Amino acid sequence: MELYKKIKLSDVARRAGVSNATISRYINNSGYVSEEKARLIKKAMNELGYTVSEGKEEKRCKVFAIVLPPSGKTLVGSAYQSNFSDLAQECGYKVMPEIYDLCEMSLIDVLKIISKQNIRGIFIPFMPMCELENNTVNYIKTSKIPIVMISEFPNIVYPEITSIIPDLQFAGKAAVKKLYEKGCRKLAFISTDAKKNKSSYLHLLGFMDAVRELGLSDENYVIAEADIYKEKSFTIAGYKAAEKAFELMPDIDGILGWTGSFTAGIMQYIYKLGLRIPDQIKIIGTDDDVANFLSPPLTTVNISIHRRCLEALELLLRLQDEDEWKHKKQIYLSPSFYYRGTLCD
Repeated sequence: MELYKKIKLSDVARRAGVSNATISRYINNSGYVSEEKARLIKKAMNELGYTVSEGKEEKRCKVFAIVLPPSGKTLVGSAYQSNFSDLAQECGYKVMPEIYDLCEMSLIDVLKIISKQNIRGIFIPFMPMCELENNTVNYIKTSKIPIVMISEFPNIVYPEITSIIPDLQFAGKAAVKKLYEKGCRKLAFISTDAKKNKSSYLHLLGFMDAVRELGLSDENYVIAEADIYKEKSFTIAGYKAAEKAFELMPDIDGILGWTGSFTAGIMQYIYKLGLRIPDQIKIIGTDDDVANFLSPPLTTVNISIHRRCLEALELLLRLQDEDEWKHKKQIYLSPSFYYRGTLCD
């Protein structure tokens, strides 16, 4: 008969009604915790009989690793690194960044190198578009260090791996229905080549889901693409894709554009035509990278990088408890609208 049950941080968090990150900030005195939450945490610790083992905490290096591909050097990769690092620091952790090149080294080799270092967990924001090899899945499954990945392909889910899955397909569908709700009846999906980009592909699937559900005929929508890898510029590719779209359907009044930088090119072409945004054409983009710098600012539907990093950190903190580690989790994130000038009159 078990007379003693080990009390974990996650137990205290549940009793206090706060997040694991908040508990970590309180215990490590490493970030802001409101007086009310501090009171609830202290009360929960007393009720559960939880005490902090300071000696144990000092022996373990409080470091997470974030694994970024070559694209990690771009604006998006930098945003992941800075957001995750800032959030981890608030909880008393440091972050060790690693840039890897999948052309030269496999993911499993990278993980083996990092795992030899004294760290508490690994965050992989960019899951490969293709399925992972079995040996990689098995390595992650049996790893002695918690690993959290972001997978943007809901059809590629590994029960053995703790994953965060942004629902980009739903985001695409929600955007089209929002444009329709605003009175748009000639809709366009303007993006990079969906065959080469998983984000574009999923948004396109959502676009077509909405087209079917709304009962739109072929005359009421158009799909136009321009390859960012060929054009070597998001903005130039957006401009050329918009040019194709308006050649196919000159009376477009609602657009689901791809990233903010790509949609900047779409807007440039629209202004060249002498059309007004949002009076004559309404636009929704899929991320916030330059949304506030466009004129008018771009309305978006997305799961922010900050939110993705916060969810990843919460999972890694929870997985510090060995009992939690045994249960792999898949967290699905729904998108949110950020209303700005390209949709609002």
